[in-house]
Amino acid sequence: MPKSPQFSILLKALLIAGILFLGVRAVIERLDEADTQGTFSFLSENNRGFAGLLIEASQRQLKTSPKDALLILQKAIQKDPVDSRSYLMMGLAYEALGDVARAKILMKEAHQLGPRKPLNQIEIGQFWFRQNDIDEALWHWTVALEMKPELREKGFKDLMLFMDKPLYLDALKRLVTRHDPLWWEAFFYEATLHIKSLDHLKLLYAARLSSGFTISPLEEHALFERLFRERQWSDAYFTWMNQLTQPSMKRLGNIFDGGFSLPPSNEGFAWRTNPDPAYQIYVRDTPQRKPPHTLDVAFNGSKPRQVTPIHQFLLLEPGNFTLKGEVTTEQLKAGEGLVWSLKCLNGLMITTTSLFQGNTPWRSFSQDFTVPQNPDCRVQDLSLTISADINQPFTYEGTARFSDLSIVPIK
Repeated sequence: MPKSPQFSILLKALLIAGILFLGVRAVIERLDEADTQGTFSFLSENNRGFAGLLIEASQRQLKTSPKDALLILQKAIQKDPVDSRSYLMMGLAYEALGDVARAKILMKEAHQLGPRKPLNQIEIGQFWFRQNDIDEALWHWTVALEMKPELREKGFKDLMLFMDKPLYLDALKRLVTRHDPLWWEAFFYEATLHIKSLDHLKLLYAARLSSGFTISPLEEHALFERLFRERQWSDAYFTWMNQLTQPSMKRLGNIFDGGFSLPPSNEGFAWRTNPDPAYQIYVRDTPQRKPPHTLDVAFNGSKPRQVTPIHQFLLLEPGNFTLKGEVTTEQLKAGEGLVWSLKCLNGLMITTTSLFQGNTPWRSFSQDFTVPQNPDCRVQDLSLTISADINQPFTYEGTARFSDLSIVPIK
């Protein structure tokens, strides 16, 4: 007997037509008779495929006649006893009939028979959600999202709706405390962009911290950026600080890693660079001198597009301070020169150092300044800046090296 797709379509049409004109019971009786007498021996040649057609037929009956759907599904299970979809659909039929206890048993059976079928897992999760077992629902959805990444776009949107309701939020917290879903990093990043409640994001992040699972750099970065955008400066600082390694923690201060012993991370309150083909920025070991590390900025003769090669956000309290460090330059021509400048995050300039240019041996520099008592200056931006209009025909070549940069309060 042919087994082409056209034949399957024809057989499906005959099943549906039979159900419509004869009724479910009559069709099942005829199928039983055919099985007993061998009248339609082709039906037993591919039991699994035929069971699939029966399951499709049951879906059409589920909304209008769950009892008829059960009859069809019993025949489907007879044809293929290990098809998880049959048990899932039977569970839905019993749910529709009000027998939730039996439906739960069948849903568990469906999961055991098809634990790696993502679309089934979505429906099983929806069933448990309707029973108000949010933890069980989330677990099945987690399986689906891990196995079929293309489900994540819609799945993430649905999960984000959870975060606005305390009951569902608590379930999400329990999920990330007990498990480390493969999709969580991507979901949390999207959540920081779209969820309205910053408090809910912080609660989920705290649950992840308490779980003992490793917080990914993307999670930390996403929450930091959201906190920073919403001017939650202290929370942003501690979110970043809590992810530092023990060696990095030793570099904390009014300036993080002012000794330039670490490459710029471009994260949090650490050094951030603005890449440009006109210059190179790197930290260099100099064991022959103390301190033994320098920040080097080397220009190659091209005109830069960025006026700020490197910068760092600071969290200085209002008061009087001194910015100090050491510098050497080698044939440096960078517009009018380089300067360290400090300004409030709203753009208000606090101070700038004298210009660095030309050829100079290692020397110390310092600059006193005052951080104003101003809510718009709770965060400051310390930057190494090219003092020039880069649209003008200046020369950019040579190297500047800095070390031991610090900010100390004036007593």
